[in-house]
Amino acid sequence: ADASAQTPPASVAAGEIRFVQADVRVPEDVDRLISGFDRLDVVVNNAGGSPYAPLDGTSPRLHARVIDLNLTAPLLVAQRAYPLLAASCGAIVMIGSVSGSRPSPGTAAYGAAKAGLHHLARCLAAEWAPQVRVNTIVVGLTTTAAATTHYNPHHRTTPD
Repeated sequence: ADASAQTPPASVAAGEIRFVQADVRVPEDVDRLISGFDRLDVVVNNAGGSPYAPLDGTSPRLHARVIDLNLTAPLLVAQRAYPLLAASCGAIVMIGSVSGSRPSPGTAAYGAAKAGLHHLARCLAAEWAPQVRVNTIVVGLTTTAAATTHYNPHHRTTPD
């Protein structure tokens, strides 16, 4: 996720909030991100997304990048955060997707990654309990103008 467009709030007291621009797919960035904390109670893995990318004709490299962002990055963040979370009996919240449990034509790599994320969360919950709680939240589809064109690229935006 591109954090460069975000501006820290002006009214934040020193030491309460820390802004770090990091690519959660890059281990060194995640190490730098996590290393700044003395204590960690909650991690929300919400970086993710995918462009419309049909399986036929889309480069394997793009599909790999989608999987890196939606599955590998949350695993990396969870691994690096684990010691601090275990010390505080903290929690990890994974942001899942309905695409992880139903077909998502045009975003198959994203759906596969989210299915993997759902499984990863269950495995981490079993492996790290009771020190760290791990859950996945799946909110579901939200109707927006962008969703209409994303999930139906042939959707007409102009009247007949």
